[in-house]
Amino acid sequence: MNCTGYGDVAQLPPACTETRVISYLAIRHNTTVNRLQHRILDGLQMRHLELTGLGIRNIVVTAFEAISGHLEVLNLQDNQMERLPVGVFRTLRHLTHLQLYNNRLTQLSGGVFDGLTQLESLLLNRNRILAVDQRTWFKMPALVTLSLEDNLLVSGQLLFPYRSLERLEELRLDMNRLSEIDYRIFSGVPNLRRLYLRSNGLQSLPHGIFRATPLLEVLDVSANNISQLTMDSFNGK
Repeated sequence: MNCTGYGDVAQLPPACTETRVISYLAIRHNTTVNRLQHRILDGLQMRHLELTGLGIRNIVVTAFEAISGHLEVLNLQDNQMERLPVGVFRTLRHLTHLQLYNNRLTQLSGGVFDGLTQLESLLLNRNRILAVDQRTWFKMPALVTLSLEDNLLVSGQLLFPYRSLERLEELRLDMNRLSEIDYRIFSGVPNLRRLYLRSNGLQSLPHGIFRATPLLEVLDVSANNISQLTMDSFNGK
C-alpha cells in the first residue's frame, strides 16, 4: 500500500481502522511531515512501514506504540532527525530491520535502542554521529549487520565492549575519522566476519587488534594512510 500527496503537514493524518495485518505501507512523495506524534497510524497493523524522505525532524517517544504488534521492518531514512528520544523503539519487540541512514543524528545515547531484542540489521550511515554511548550496543543481542559509514566518528569515541554484540557478522565503518584505533575496539564482536574501514585516515593497525575476531574473513582498509603492516597486526590470520 502506497500513500502519497498529503502535502505539507505538521504530523501524520489519522489512520482508518483495519482489522487485517497489512504487509507493506509506504508514505512518501509530495508529503512533508514535521514530526511523528503520539501513537501514529493508530488502528492499523503492518509488517513493513516506510516513512522516507518526508522531512521528519522530531519523533515523540510514544510514536510507535500503536503499530508495534506486528512490525518487522521500519524505514526512516532520508529525513532530518537530529536526535532520537531514549526508549522510542522500546515497544518494537518484533522489529528485525531498522533503517535510519541519511538523517542528521549526532549521537547515540544509552537506551535509545531499548526493546530491539530481535533486531538483525541497523543502518546508520550518512548521519553526523560524533559519539556513541557504549551501553547502546548491549540493547541489540541479535544484531548481525551494523552500518556506521560516512559519519563523524573520531578515535576514542567508538568501542564495542566485551559481550556487547556477540552475533554481529558485518560492520561498516568506512569514511569516518578513525585515524587511530584502540586495540580493544572489537572486543565485543567475536563473530565478526566482514569489516570495512576504508577512507578513515588510518596510520597503522595496532598489534593484536583482531585477536578478538577469530572468524574474520573480509577486511577492507583501502584508501587510508597505512605505510607499513606487521604480522602481529593480523594475529596469524
